Amino acid sequence: MVAAPDRPAGTATVCVAIRPEKIKLSRRGPVPDAANAQAINRLEGVVTDVGYLGGLTSYKVRLDSGAVLRSSMANTARLDVDAYSASQRVVAWFAPDDCVVLEQ
Repeated sequence: MVAAPDRPAGTATVCVAIRPEKIKLSRRGPVPDAANAQAINRLEGVVTDVGYLGGLTSYKVRLDSGAVLRSSMANTARLDVDAYSASQRVVAWFAPDDCVVLEQ
């Protein structure tokens, strides 16, 4: 589920774009509640690459569907014991408002 575009798409085919810093990773995913049960997008996969870039870490995740996505997360501590490593299973999630619908 993604947020509706500002105007209806004139074509039948659209793409959904989302910035890497909007994609959160976790081991179990967000806990849905009654208010946002349909508002969170959950995709499961495996971390395939981890890149430490100073102020942030970039993760590549191969989803169970075969698609690959990238998540960028700020490094908030010098040693992050909760960091993810290659070959670790994760849940990638994001809110509908974080998505942009593009016409093709």
